[in-house]
Amino acid sequence: MPYHLSKSDFKVARTCPTKLYYKNLAYPSKQDDNEYLRFLADGGYMVETMAKLLHPEGVEIGFDMGPEHSASETMRALQMENVTLFEATLLSGIKLARVDILRKRGNQFDLIEVKSKSVNGTQGPAFFRTKKGQIITDWIPYLEDVAYQTLLLRELFPNAAITPFLQLVDRSQTTDIDCIFSQFELNSRQASSGQKFVRPQVRFLGNVEQLRQKHFLIQVDVSAEVNEMMPTVIESADRFATSLQGQLRRINGPIGVHCLNCEYRTAATNGDRDGFRECWGPLADENPHILDYYHASELGGRTNGLVNALVRRGRARLSDVEEGNLVKSDGTVGANAQRQRIQRKYTLLDKEYFGPELLDVILGVTYPLHFIDFETSRLAVPYHACMRPYEQVAFQWSCHTILQKGAVPSHSQWINLRNAYPNFEFVGTLKEQLGDAGTILIWSKHERTALKEIAEQMVR
Repeated sequence: MPYHLSKSDFKVARTCPTKLYYKNLAYPSKQDDNEYLRFLADGGYMVETMAKLLHPEGVEIGFDMGPEHSASETMRALQMENVTLFEATLLSGIKLARVDILRKRGNQFDLIEVKSKSVNGTQGPAFFRTKKGQIITDWIPYLEDVAYQTLLLRELFPNAAITPFLQLVDRSQTTDIDCIFSQFELNSRQASSGQKFVRPQVRFLGNVEQLRQKHFLIQVDVSAEVNEMMPTVIESADRFATSLQGQLRRINGPIGVHCLNCEYRTAATNGDRDGFRECWGPLADENPHILDYYHASELGGRTNGLVNALVRRGRARLSDVEEGNLVKSDGTVGANAQRQRIQRKYTLLDKEYFGPELLDVILGVTYPLHFIDFETSRLAVPYHACMRPYEQVAFQWSCHTILQKGAVPSHSQWINLRNAYPNFEFVGTLKEQLGDAGTILIWSKHERTALKEIAEQMVR
């Protein structure tokens, strides 16, 4: 079958070139049924829809007729002197990309990639660089995404003037449109044969003119960043495209600590193909595994590369790391290294670890004991008026209370069932439940962080 190097293929292969082989052969992936990622993607689709609504003249090219047909429709539309296209399909050789928004005015193209990632608009324009002028690592995938699209557009229109943009969420802005989140309608579509996921259809049901006047998006020219990384993008795109031409060929990348969160590390069963195991061979089955270490990438210090050095020597068991190697870069034993030492010792002893302070903590608590848990959300599109993008909404708390030693825990909870800003009622009902006596216990810092943010909202 013929392969295209899609934009998503390029992005995956930039994290590890071997994944391009696994992706095109549909190896099992931990992302196949990740509902949380799809939930986040829904927020991205809302932002994309909002960005498109800012261009009422825009024409949708669409996805349904296949890449060659969509590319042909795109090139036909771009024969017009002035046109704005949504999801324009660029096909150069076997390199393929769809552009969120492509504006053509004569020989000038504006290529706009919409992302739900946020920036603080008051800190511009150097959003993407350190104080020393280097591109911030976290922004590289987003900028390479735009650069790949720009490359294809340059190949198709070598004499055109092309300006690439990122359109992002400005978290310094607020909206005065209430319940804007619920004014987007998302309808799932039936996947065709061979498709694991299709993007939903999104419609905005509210006042479009008001949204255009009160949106919270910011468009940033990324020409300098795209030009800086273009040589790397060209070299990578050519190498990846070559591996897809004719018979699909695997690019063998190095294995190491970067494989820790590989989506193809699936512990496949029943004969399913396991990409991680194919890359690591017998080292994949070591148990306990070196990648199971707490903060495995920092073993021996952040710049030591201890895991990679051991893997190159064919060593991948947790015990292959000596206790003396569990130190910071400066040779001292910091908090992470101390935890790694505890993990090593008690894993090899096959025993549970109890911190020496645990008994004193247990004996020191006062009753009643309140075990609390929060459910919160923060999305790109605010839930309520006067909220900023990605501002927290606390919509449920749960509390198990033990009134005295030996008592059976009793459960209480609160959940917001109204389409109204919930945070202040959230803390009010929680305070009423907890009272002023006893000990509050939490599993992580999330509850403390959530309450701190609500306190700041109260005085804003």
